[in-house]
Amino acid sequence: MKFRMSLLATALLLVLAPLSRAQVNCNAQIIDQTGQIRNPQVITAASAGLAAGAAINYDLILEETGQAAEKRHATAGHVA
Repeated sequence: MKFRMSLLATALLLVLAPLSRAQVNCNAQIIDQTGQIRNPQVITAASAGLAAGAAINYDLILEETGQAAEKRHATAGHVA
């Protein structure tokens, strides 16, 4: 069993090894030597993700605020 696992791991490494070099080349095209992102597609995608996250957060805040307000108004008439 151990031999099969090591054989599988070796085969997997041999298959994935060329992809690691592709990742380095891909990163070199996206990030310059100073570490700044220069690819406009990456910047656009990141900003779209940020906008989507902000919209989801806004919706959650509205929902939770509405639930809290309803709960407070429901219990406001029952002051002991």
